[in-house]
Amino acid sequence: MIKAAIFDVDGTLIDSLGGWRTAVSGYLGSAGVPFDEDVYKRMHRLTAEKAISYLKRELSLKDPESVIRERIFASLEVFYREKTRIVPGVPELLEALDRAGVVMAAATSNRREFAAAALRFHGIDRYFSRIVTCDDYGTTKSEPTVYLRTAELIGFSPSETVVFEDSPHAAETAHAAGFPVELVSGDLSDGGVRSAILRRAGVGS
Repeated sequence: MIKAAIFDVDGTLIDSLGGWRTAVSGYLGSAGVPFDEDVYKRMHRLTAEKAISYLKRELSLKDPESVIRERIFASLEVFYREKTRIVPGVPELLEALDRAGVVMAAATSNRREFAAAALRFHGIDRYFSRIVTCDDYGTTKSEPTVYLRTAELIGFSPSETVVFEDSPHAAETAHAAGFPVELVSGDLSDGGVRSAILRRAGVGS
């Protein structure tokens, strides 16, 4: 029986990747460095902090890492506070889970303050008892630590906790650790789709 749910934030609850692209390309443009699509895509598997280190190393950026971080994060702070879009159908899904008594938490590779700002902006922060980050444990979602620790913090076993992810590699990590997983596509606006997800997760809609 599913008693809890762990949600990824970026791409699952919030459409935010455009903000990262704008922040990274804006910084690179100011530094006179061409945007590298391959490097940008590989950044997606890293935490926010590790992504900055990776960007500096891969593109041989001259600025100190602290400067790169400050400039990119300044752009992202504004974006997450007031410019993200919520994934269609997410409020309805969260409300259905809440009505069913499911305890919810967020597990993100992003910075806690960015995730919290976006959840507040869209008025869905009230559904989440905790926001846990990969940086809390020095890992990425290629390892199950963030899922296991989040489940532990909210008091449920992996088998009782469904994980919602938009990233196939992160979904595979959670599944291998014993969690039921829902790989979501970024649009839950269809009521039938939401109902099917809830049924598969063992939760009545």
